Amino acid sequence: MSRTEIQVLKKDTAKYRTVIWSAVVAIIMTIAALLAFYTTWTGIDIRLIYLICAAFAGEIFASLAGFLARKNRFAWLIIIIPCAAVFMAAGWKNIENGLWMWADDMITGWNRKHDGGAALVTVIYDLRSAYAFSILVSVIIGEMVYYISMLRRPLIYGIFCLIFVIPGLLTGHESVTASGLMVSIMFAMLIAGRTEYITWRSVLWSIGIGIMLTYSAHLAAETDIAGINNARTSAVEFIHDVRYGHKTLPEGSLHNADKLTYNDEKMLSVWCGQEKNTYLKGFVGAIYKSETGEWKAFPSATYGGDNSGMLKWLESRNFDPLKQVSEYYSLCDEADRPEPSRLTITVSDASRDFAYLPSSVDEIVLGRIKGARDMNFTGKGIRGAKSYTIDEISSSRPSELAVTGDWVLNPQTEAQKEYVEAEAVYRNFVYENYTKVDASLYSTLDELFWSDYDAENDGIYSAVSHLRNVMKEHLSYNVSNDIPDDEEPVSWFLKKSGSGNAVMYATTAVLALRVHGIPARYVEGYYIPETMIAASDDGKVILTGANSHAWVEVYFDGTGWLPIDVTPGYYYDAVALQQMVGRPDNVNKTAAYDDSKENQGQIIESDGAGKGGFRDVLNKAGNIAKYALGVIAILIIILTLIIVITEIARLIRISVLRRKFDNAGPAERAAIIEKWMYRLMAHRGIDAALGWNTHKVDTLVSDRFDNIEPGSYARCCSIIEKSVYGGMEPEPYEERTLTLLVSEMASVQKRDTLAERIRLRYIIFKR
Repeated sequence: MSRTEIQVLKKDTAKYRTVIWSAVVAIIMTIAALLAFYTTWTGIDIRLIYLICAAFAGEIFASLAGFLARKNRFAWLIIIIPCAAVFMAAGWKNIENGLWMWADDMITGWNRKHDGGAALVTVIYDLRSAYAFSILVSVIIGEMVYYISMLRRPLIYGIFCLIFVIPGLLTGHESVTASGLMVSIMFAMLIAGRTEYITWRSVLWSIGIGIMLTYSAHLAAETDIAGINNARTSAVEFIHDVRYGHKTLPEGSLHNADKLTYNDEKMLSVWCGQEKNTYLKGFVGAIYKSETGEWKAFPSATYGGDNSGMLKWLESRNFDPLKQVSEYYSLCDEADRPEPSRLTITVSDASRDFAYLPSSVDEIVLGRIKGARDMNFTGKGIRGAKSYTIDEISSSRPSELAVTGDWVLNPQTEAQKEYVEAEAVYRNFVYENYTKVDASLYSTLDELFWSDYDAENDGIYSAVSHLRNVMKEHLSYNVSNDIPDDEEPVSWFLKKSGSGNAVMYATTAVLALRVHGIPARYVEGYYIPETMIAASDDGKVILTGANSHAWVEVYFDGTGWLPIDVTPGYYYDAVALQQMVGRPDNVNKTAAYDDSKENQGQIIESDGAGKGGFRDVLNKAGNIAKYALGVIAILIIILTLIIVITEIARLIRISVLRRKFDNAGPAERAAIIEKWMYRLMAHRGIDAALGWNTHKVDTLVSDRFDNIEPGSYARCCSIIEKSVYGGMEPEPYEERTLTLLVSEMASVQKRDTLAERIRLRYIIFKR
């Protein structure tokens, strides 16, 4: 029987659709990838048309290599020709320089978007180099697109898309159009599957999805969708509440200053080794944003550039800004060195994202605690810091009376010399960054606090005393802070309301001290007065929301960051301070600490996650939908991971079976096709076997499958019977007939339900 007598599938008569569809997919993929790459360039003006021409040249050479490779296996080397031409025309040096130019542009975008401090690449900007590198990348894009369009594998294309989309997203150079086109093609490939043809239905669906996605992407990029922002905020709050408990401090937001002492719930259990005023800092603010009225930590960029590597260098010199005070005291003479003390903190209802520790930390005895640059300490665990024990070294006298030892100016030991050298480096960083004030507030603060200041005996003590006097004269303490949303809080506090709580006092003092040139920063946490510790029988105190507080940390040259209070009722008056100057720095140990050395290692048992834990968060939640959204988000993440893992396993399984099929002989391949043919028919509810009711089954097959003509199944059965029972190997054209039939059975049909489509996709795992 001649080849023309063999019945084949309908799609064999529409191969032109395959060619057209593959070409359209390749063109759109190429344009999308080039747009994504082109958009990452911001410092160089490159014409997109040149990149498009280079990409299509790469596709032409790739297609030529694919065509000739059927006859000569070495024809694949043709794809090297356009790349080699670029190297010969531009030279390796230009291409390499272009690569570093592009990397420098990406790093700049990253730093700008994330306030990062990544170091830039030292490179000479040259338009020729930029074009050389870009054209080479475009050629490679064209060649990659050709093979992806031929393979028609959505997962591989998805990986290809991520290669070009992720850099733009990370650096703020993303192209909405490119992303829309890429996702559209992804959906189109999923709709078409791996069939060798395309239907008008698939085309229309693909175009419709593409238009919808592109329009939605542009809409999201150009407008501020409140619902999306609210959902994002709710999700962030939910994750924070589950991990660390609800926020119990304003955390630098002056508009939320009333949150400072809004409840009397148990926050911390603290065992203190000494009877002295103790400040346990949590949140630390370094930059005041007047436009939003809130304190923020330094961005990564502050620690980059000229300061890149500073913290690591300090660490190599045994200098830790978070432990500087204790390091300073440990190098003092014995007569000037305070006695170490131990603190154990157990978190109840306070937020666990911070570790509430004094600025004089010496050693972390117990607890998973880590330092956050030179700002504060945080917990390492997923649930944050719940219970920890530390040793600290600090004076019992108020910080404003601190006097730096003479050895700082004239170090004697090697350890002192190393400390002084490192401290000088860190001090330069402190004065450069912790003295900045928003220009809109500078004149107001300067006029109010320093216009009549007598600078004859200037110093931290004198400046702080003057600051307190001015505040006492012009301001009053009030737990309530009625700040309108459209007002800048500090200006409102100083010019209109004249009253506020510790948040407002501390903020104003930090900015005023900075105006005067004294490095200062804003701190929130919990304050333990000496009298509260003295009243305890064993040194254990319970801190509630009433103990939450805000204060100032001032940098004392040579010593480090020390707490300064300016809130009325929290500091000693001038007379008391003068009396303390001549007194020795003596401090009483707590009863339990003094009676038994065993108590020095006492660790208070944790009361659990406290009221900020997961159970209580759910019990307190007034908005169930918020937490339902979080659960749904977690389920979506888990489902996505399952799908990705399953798809990877599916690709591996397909690769193994294809290799087995390719290595088999004609008769073995016919047997494999027979097995899958009946497995796919059974999936559609057609019970059949070789040689059983062939013509009846043939009718069922042609009715159930969209593109299988009557007689195709019967013809394939005769080919398989000839191979199985007659021992005759199928001819190549007969194998193609069998392959076409099974390929159509494996494709999605119009009448397939969603469940049938999912089972069909993963039928490869069926044994």
